[in-house]
Order: sequence, then structure tokens, then C-alpha cells
Amino acid sequence: MKISSVKALGQKIEKGAWVRTLPGMEDLQLKVRARFNTDYLHRQEELVAAEEPANKPDGVLTKEAARRHDAILLADTVLVDWANLTDDDKNPVPYSREVAEELLLDPDEPAFRNAVNYAAMVVADQGELDLKAAAGN
Repeated sequence: MKISSVKALGQKIEKGAWVRTLPGMEDLQLKVRARFNTDYLHRQEELVAAEEPANKPDGVLTKEAARRHDAILLADTVLVDWANLTDDDKNPVPYSREVAEELLLDPDEPAFRNAVNYAAMVVADQGELDLKAAAGN
């Protein structure tokens, strides 16, 4: 592997890359950072430390707490932007962290969370790195 490839991979993981093809998500495109980026690991530690003891018996998060943490981590540290997300009247929905968390926390609609997780898994290998755009985020 070339050193330049290693550097580009690190930049995709930390700054984000667009994933333009998401199974089952029509033309939705997501700009994501890879899971376990530096901010993800720090935020995860904060969330676990702040969690109520009742939600982490024997030091292990309950299923509900783990699901909530995952959504917060995806919203705070993985999902950077989206394109082609519209409301029911086909009006563009601009990216916001608040809307992202709302979509990610909805237990009855796992498709968006699955799309973000999928994009985060493939970003390092298949994402289109846009350093200029990433530098602005």
C-alpha cells in the first residue's frame, strides 16, 4: 500500500467522504466519517461515563441505552451531511444535527440508521473524498 493511500484513508476516516449509492435508499447520498473516528471514541467515553447506573448494570449498557448511544454517536460524530433528502412534499430537508438525531433515534424507522451505518462501513474504501468540502466542515 502506498503511503499516499494510507494518508488519504486517514483523511476519509476523520474528515468524511460521500457515499452516493445506498441500498434501498433511492437517491439519498450521505457524507459520513468512519465509525470509531477520534471524536467517536471520545464522545463514546463521555456518554458511558454520564449514563445512569441503572442503565449499565454490571458496567454493561442495557439494550435501550446502547441503541440510544449509537444514535447519538452517529449524529454527533459520523454523519456530516446529506443530499437528496426531502419531505413528503418533495422539499429539500437541509442537514441539521437535530433532524439527524430524530431520524436515527426512531425505533420504528431503522432504514435511515441502517443507511448511515452502511455508509460509515464503506466510506474508507468507496467514498469520494472531497478535501476542500471536508475542510469547511
